[in-house]
Amino acid sequence: IIPGISSVLAAPLSAGIALTDKLLSRHFCVVSCHQPASLDWSAFCGIDTLVLLMATRQLGVIVELLQEESGRDPSTPILIIKSAGTKDECIWEGTLETIMEIT
Repeated sequence: IIPGISSVLAAPLSAGIALTDKLLSRHFCVVSCHQPASLDWSAFCGIDTLVLLMATRQLGVIVELLQEESGRDPSTPILIIKSAGTKDECIWEGTLETIMEIT
């Protein structure tokens, strides 16, 4: 943990994920997912990379909304970082189709 560096940037970077890449991620969006049902998931259709904060408790709902309302394919890659930068850090990698089984 580095004071002054937001977990929005630090967590993906610690897992080797660059949020901006001219080929893979032309743009990214940061969303708090405390209440995923209150979000307009269709607004994320054209966003290459989503950073979803506080998403693990509602992961099943979020995966469903990403596919049904945001139009994401089940084969869309997903990476989950829990407790980033701490001794309890966990990283899971999969797809929207497999992530619930992995976590």
